[in-house]
Amino acid sequence: MAAKLDWKELEKARMVMALFDTLRFAKRLKNAGVSNAHAEAEAEALAEVFTLYAQELSTKEDLRLVKEELCHEMSDMRKDMDIRLANVKFDLLKWIIGLAIAQTGLVVGALTFFATKLPA
Repeated sequence: MAAKLDWKELEKARMVMALFDTLRFAKRLKNAGVSNAHAEAEAEALAEVFTLYAQELSTKEDLRLVKEELCHEMSDMRKDMDIRLANVKFDLLKWIIGLAIAQTGLVVGALTFFATKLPA
């Protein structure tokens, strides 16, 4: 079964390989006294490691998609918070009006009660 070619992963690997020059690395090892075969094997192994780690790197497109998703989620959260705030304001208004009516009734009742107790 053939492996599915993922162009995004291939692009990431290409970018990493462009940053890591295996030939230059192998030459530096050879100049330092490492054998030719060993230097080439080490350069290839390091390039392979970089390629594996490149699969975990984010591209500009990945970041753009995440940014869009976060902006959308923040927008949804703002709408939700606006709705909740409106509900809290409405609940607070209900309590204030209810307490104002109760206070008015209490004052009227107290005045009526004390008005009947006062000598005329």
